[in-house]
Amino acid sequence: FRDRAAVLAAAAGLVVGIKLFLWPLLLWLLVTRRYRAFAGAIAVATASVAASWAVVGFSGLTSYPTLLRHVDQVWAWRSYSPVALLLALGVGQGSAEALAFVAVAVLALLILSARRWSTDGDRSAFVLAIALALVASPIVWMHYFVVLFVPIALARPRFAPLWLCPIAFWLVGGQSDGKLWPLVFVTALATTILIA
Repeated sequence: FRDRAAVLAAAAGLVVGIKLFLWPLLLWLLVTRRYRAFAGAIAVATASVAASWAVVGFSGLTSYPTLLRHVDQVWAWRSYSPVALLLALGVGQGSAEALAFVAVAVLALLILSARRWSTDGDRSAFVLAIALALVASPIVWMHYFVVLFVPIALARPRFAPLWLCPIAFWLVGGQSDGKLWPLVFVTALATTILIA
Protein backbone atom coordinates (compact mmCIF):
# COMPACT_ATOMS: atom_id res chain seq x y z
CA PHE A 1 0.00 0.00 0.00
CA ARG A 2 3.03 2.31 -0.28
CA ASP A 3 1.50 4.06 -3.27
CA ARG A 4 -2.00 4.49 -1.83
CA ALA A 5 -1.76 7.73 0.14
CA ALA A 6 -4.91 7.30 2.23
CA VAL A 7 -4.12 3.75 3.34
CA LEU A 8 -0.46 4.58 4.00
CA ALA A 9 -1.41 7.71 5.96
CA ALA A 10 -3.86 5.76 8.11
CA ALA A 11 -1.41 2.93 8.78
CA ALA A 12 1.59 5.14 9.54
CA GLY A 13 -0.47 7.59 11.57
CA LEU A 14 -2.00 4.87 13.73
CA VAL A 15 1.36 3.18 14.27
CA VAL A 16 2.96 6.45 15.38
CA GLY A 17 -0.07 7.33 17.50
CA ILE A 18 0.10 3.97 19.28
CA LYS A 19 3.89 3.80 19.67
CA LEU A 20 5.43 7.26 19.51
CA PHE A 21 8.98 5.90 19.22
CA LEU A 22 8.16 4.96 15.62
CA TRP A 23 8.02 8.66 14.60
CA PRO A 24 10.87 8.14 12.08
CA LEU A 25 8.33 6.48 9.79
CA LEU A 26 7.00 10.00 9.23
CA LEU A 27 10.49 11.05 8.17
CA TRP A 28 10.53 8.13 5.73
CA LEU A 29 7.28 9.37 4.18
CA LEU A 30 8.73 12.85 3.84
CA VAL A 31 12.05 11.71 2.35
CA THR A 32 10.36 9.44 -0.17
CA ARG A 33 8.21 12.35 -1.30
CA ARG A 34 4.93 10.90 -0.13
CA TYR A 35 3.73 14.32 0.93
CA ARG A 36 0.00 13.52 1.02
CA ALA A 37 0.63 10.40 3.08
CA PHE A 38 2.98 12.38 5.35
CA ALA A 39 0.36 15.08 6.02
CA GLY A 40 -2.37 12.49 6.44
CA ALA A 41 -0.24 10.42 8.84
CA ILE A 42 0.42 13.45 11.01
CA ALA A 43 -3.31 14.19 11.06
CA VAL A 44 -4.20 10.57 11.92
CA ALA A 45 -1.50 10.35 14.62
CA THR A 46 -2.62 13.65 16.14
CA ALA A 47 -6.29 12.64 16.05
CA SER A 48 -5.63 9.21 17.55
CA VAL A 49 -3.51 10.64 20.38
CA ALA A 50 -6.11 13.35 21.04
CA ALA A 51 -8.91 10.76 21.04
CA SER A 52 -7.06 8.56 23.52
CA TRP A 53 -6.50 11.53 25.86
CA ALA A 54 -10.15 12.55 25.43
CA VAL A 55 -11.23 9.15 26.79
CA VAL A 56 -9.67 10.08 30.15
CA GLY A 57 -10.84 13.68 29.98
CA PHE A 58 -7.32 14.94 29.21
CA SER A 59 -6.47 14.19 32.85
CA GLY A 60 -2.70 14.20 33.30
CA LEU A 61 -1.94 15.68 29.88
CA THR A 62 0.05 18.63 31.22
CA SER A 63 2.06 16.49 33.65
CA TYR A 64 2.80 13.76 31.08
CA PRO A 65 6.10 15.29 29.80
CA THR A 66 7.38 15.46 33.38
CA LEU A 67 6.36 11.84 33.92
CA LEU A 68 8.27 10.82 30.79
CA ARG A 69 11.42 12.60 32.02
CA HIS A 70 11.17 10.82 35.37
CA VAL A 71 10.62 7.45 33.70
CA ASP A 72 13.66 8.14 31.52
CA GLN A 73 15.83 8.99 34.52
CA VAL A 74 14.73 5.94 36.51
CA TRP A 75 14.52 3.25 33.82
CA ALA A 76 16.65 4.23 30.78
CA TRP A 77 19.82 2.60 32.11
CA ARG A 78 17.96 -0.72 32.48
CA SER A 79 16.73 -0.76 28.88
CA TYR A 80 18.52 -1.64 25.64
CA SER A 81 18.94 1.91 24.36
CA PRO A 82 22.21 3.34 23.04
CA VAL A 83 22.37 5.56 26.14
CA ALA A 84 22.17 2.45 28.35
CA LEU A 85 25.00 0.86 26.35
CA LEU A 86 27.18 3.94 26.69
CA LEU A 87 26.46 4.16 30.43
CA ALA A 88 27.46 0.50 30.80
CA LEU A 89 30.72 1.33 29.00
CA GLY A 90 31.43 3.95 31.66
CA VAL A 91 30.49 7.06 29.69
CA GLY A 92 28.88 9.79 31.81
CA GLN A 93 25.16 10.56 31.49
CA GLY A 94 25.60 13.85 29.63
CA SER A 95 28.18 12.43 27.22
CA ALA A 96 26.06 9.30 26.63
CA GLU A 97 23.06 11.43 25.73
CA ALA A 98 25.20 13.62 23.45
CA LEU A 99 26.67 10.61 21.65
CA ALA A 100 23.20 9.11 21.23
CA PHE A 101 22.05 12.42 19.75
CA VAL A 102 24.94 12.26 17.26
CA ALA A 103 23.85 8.73 16.28
CA VAL A 104 20.31 9.99 15.75
CA ALA A 105 21.59 12.84 13.57
CA VAL A 106 23.74 10.49 11.48
CA LEU A 107 20.85 8.10 10.89
CA ALA A 108 18.56 11.00 9.97
CA LEU A 109 21.14 12.18 7.43
CA LEU A 110 21.42 8.66 6.04
CA ILE A 111 17.65 8.54 5.59
CA LEU A 112 17.76 11.87 3.79
CA SER A 113 20.44 10.60 1.40
CA ALA A 114 19.17 7.02 0.98
CA ARG A 115 17.51 7.78 -2.33
CA ARG A 116 20.81 8.96 -3.79
CA TRP A 117 23.22 6.19 -2.79
CA SER A 118 20.98 3.14 -2.90
CA THR A 119 19.50 1.35 -5.88
CA ASP A 120 16.37 0.82 -3.79
CA GLY A 121 16.32 4.09 -1.83
CA ASP A 122 12.75 3.57 -0.68
CA ARG A 123 13.50 0.33 1.16
CA SER A 124 16.85 1.60 2.42
CA ALA A 125 15.24 4.72 3.84
CA PHE A 126 12.53 2.58 5.46
CA VAL A 127 15.04 0.24 7.13
CA LEU A 128 17.05 3.25 8.31
CA ALA A 129 13.84 4.73 9.75
CA ILE A 130 13.34 1.52 11.75
CA ALA A 131 16.96 1.77 12.94
CA LEU A 132 16.45 5.42 13.85
CA ALA A 133 13.33 4.54 15.86
CA LEU A 134 15.38 2.14 17.98
CA VAL A 135 18.39 4.45 18.33
CA ALA A 136 16.40 7.62 19.07
CA SER A 137 14.22 6.12 21.78
CA PRO A 138 15.56 6.96 25.25
CA ILE A 139 14.15 3.66 26.53
CA VAL A 140 14.18 0.51 24.39
CA TRP A 141 12.48 -2.52 25.88
CA MET A 142 12.95 -5.99 24.49
CA HIS A 143 9.53 -6.01 22.81
CA TYR A 144 10.52 -2.97 20.71
CA PHE A 145 12.74 -5.27 18.64
CA VAL A 146 9.66 -6.93 17.13
CA VAL A 147 9.86 -4.13 14.52
CA LEU A 148 12.94 -5.90 13.14
CA PHE A 149 10.64 -8.45 11.51
CA VAL A 150 9.66 -5.79 8.96
CA PRO A 151 13.22 -5.35 7.57
CA ILE A 152 13.60 -9.14 7.67
CA ALA A 153 10.43 -9.49 5.58
CA LEU A 154 11.75 -6.90 3.13
CA ALA A 155 15.08 -8.70 2.79
CA ARG A 156 13.71 -12.26 2.72
CA PRO A 157 10.01 -12.40 1.78
CA ARG A 158 10.11 -16.21 2.01
CA PHE A 159 11.35 -18.18 4.99
CA ALA A 160 15.14 -18.08 5.36
CA PRO A 161 17.62 -18.45 8.24
CA LEU A 162 17.44 -14.69 8.82
CA TRP A 163 13.87 -15.20 10.12
CA LEU A 164 15.30 -17.24 13.01
CA CYS A 165 17.78 -14.57 14.18
CA PRO A 166 15.31 -12.79 16.52
CA ILE A 167 15.04 -15.99 18.58
CA ALA A 168 18.51 -15.12 19.90
CA PHE A 169 17.00 -12.16 21.78
CA TRP A 170 15.69 -14.74 24.27
CA LEU A 171 19.25 -15.31 25.45
CA VAL A 172 19.05 -12.08 27.43
CA GLY A 173 16.43 -10.85 29.87
CA GLY A 174 13.63 -8.39 29.36
CA GLN A 175 15.82 -5.68 30.87
CA SER A 176 19.56 -5.16 30.60
CA ASP A 177 19.86 -3.96 34.22
CA GLY A 178 22.83 -1.93 33.03
CA LYS A 179 24.96 -5.04 32.36
CA LEU A 180 27.38 -4.69 29.48
CA TRP A 181 27.16 -8.13 27.83
CA PRO A 182 23.39 -8.11 27.20
CA LEU A 183 23.61 -4.57 25.83
CA VAL A 184 26.47 -5.46 23.47
CA PHE A 185 24.76 -8.70 22.41
CA VAL A 186 21.40 -7.04 21.66
CA THR A 187 23.02 -4.11 19.85
CA ALA A 188 25.12 -6.47 17.71
CA LEU A 189 22.14 -8.72 16.92
CA ALA A 190 19.85 -5.82 15.98
CA THR A 191 22.59 -4.23 13.86
CA THR A 192 23.24 -7.53 12.07
CA ILE A 193 19.56 -7.96 11.27
CA LEU A 194 19.27 -4.38 10.00
CA ILE A 195 22.37 -4.71 7.81
CA ALA A 196 21.16 -8.03 6.38
